[in-house]
Amino acid sequence: MSTLPGQETYELSDFLNGTAVVEGMPIGTFYSYKYMGLSPVDGGPMFDDWEDRKSELVDLDKYSVYTKVLVPSGQRDPDMTGSINNTFNYKQWRLGISLNYSIGGSTRLFRMMEDFVNGYSAEANINRDMLKAWKKPGDELTTDIPAIMGSASNGYNYYSYHWSSASTSDVVKIADNAWTMYDYSDLRVVSADYLKISSISLTYEFPRRILSRWKLERLALTLGATNLYTFCNSKLRGQTPTQGGFSDIQLSDTPTYTIGLNLNF
Repeated sequence: MSTLPGQETYELSDFLNGTAVVEGMPIGTFYSYKYMGLSPVDGGPMFDDWEDRKSELVDLDKYSVYTKVLVPSGQRDPDMTGSINNTFNYKQWRLGISLNYSIGGSTRLFRMMEDFVNGYSAEANINRDMLKAWKKPGDELTTDIPAIMGSASNGYNYYSYHWSSASTSDVVKIADNAWTMYDYSDLRVVSADYLKISSISLTYEFPRRILSRWKLERLALTLGATNLYTFCNSKLRGQTPTQGGFSDIQLSDTPTYTIGLNLNF
């Protein structure tokens, strides 16, 4: 009897990170929890995690459970990547431009709810989006940032433990808590398409009449810049498209500027 690919091999993290091979899906497809909005009662994140129909998941293997409960959210690997290079000349001026592009990939926004599980630290920065967190009933209509909860908050225990993680559950564990589910939900998935100005340079070649006066063969002044700008999804807000939320936060690419003088006698 044939079995589905990875039926006994892949874990939950493989589906969330896009390393599981799923029948009928492109390689690199990653899965997410289906976000359903914030609770109007306490501002906690809600998901379609099959709690209301968990009897249908009893005795199913991991592959079957995860492909039912999770939703495909995109491919980590783009369909197309490439570069465009061109040089423009006008009299003594030369402008060189190099562009990189990527089309067809998706990525997660960096995780922002880990501190709910691990506890906040004075040494760590907090995502500024937490300023938009749910505070009162009605806020769920204008924000998707969950309420900030402490151990004494109403509903804290409900969101801190997932029903499938109970020792008495006869269903494969789907999640540990709602905070992790939020970070790995389809809400936090955006397009990774981008067009990047990788480098640009402007060169001025001094004319012959000046070179002969100074007894030079060549004199050229060049101004250059790299990582100048990236056109991408506005939700990334400083997170470069190539820095997926599958890993820890990294520093964004920063522009660098150079000036060069080429002198030949």
